[in-house]
Amino acid sequence: MASRYRWRQQLLGSLQGQLQLATYLVVFLGFTGASSVGLLIGQRNLLANDQQLALQSIALCDKAIRGLQDDPARLEQELLFHSNANTSL
Repeated sequence: MASRYRWRQQLLGSLQGQLQLATYLVVFLGFTGASSVGLLIGQRNLLANDQQLALQSIALCDKAIRGLQDDPARLEQELLFHSNANTSL
């Protein structure tokens, strides 16, 4: 009589193992997906902030250049002061 129900116990044990494995897989994929989306959003925000900072810097430089147009010597002095070896010819 014990052998009669043995296949049922093996089947249920197997199903329980498969269910446990599927649960672990879903949890792993969920955490991986959430982490990936979080990193993607963070990178997108960093790029947007850098772009905004660059636009503000361009606007300030433009304002400074326009303010010094009346004094070409001072403008040249400021440009030389703020340039480096990578930007000069």
